[in-house]
Amino acid sequence: MINQLRQRLCCEFPEISQRDFDYIGVSGCNPTLGHIAGLAGNPRIKTTAGTGISEYSQLLAKDIVTYQDRIAVKELNLRDILELEQFKDYCRVFEQFLFGTVTQSLLLLHCYPIERFLVNGKPYFRGDHDISWSGENFKLT
Repeated sequence: MINQLRQRLCCEFPEISQRDFDYIGVSGCNPTLGHIAGLAGNPRIKTTAGTGISEYSQLLAKDIVTYQDRIAVKELNLRDILELEQFKDYCRVFEQFLFGTVTQSLLLLHCYPIERFLVNGKPYFRGDHDISWSGENFKLT
């Protein structure tokens, strides 16, 4: 959607077509997107040499802002879940790697609880030397 908006803005408002449209969360939406969508005026954006922002581009910008708002709310929900006591140790490790909220959630989804990866309470590592092949059957040695 952002690429489509950029392409349209190349003709309609070339001065802002290459601006950053990422969510920054300052006042609920990106100031440039807010201006394009007509949600908030941005005094730093002046008139254009292009054809002017079309109604379709305004609606597209509003849709982008709406999706960014939804994503921000879901990330806050995920952050609340990650702060639960049972996930504290996991998140401490994830934060050492500077993983963001979404990445932490996905990793946690795959590795929680870590105990299911233990054999008799100890980590089990299986390498190439652990398996010997004999005909159709193989056995761990």
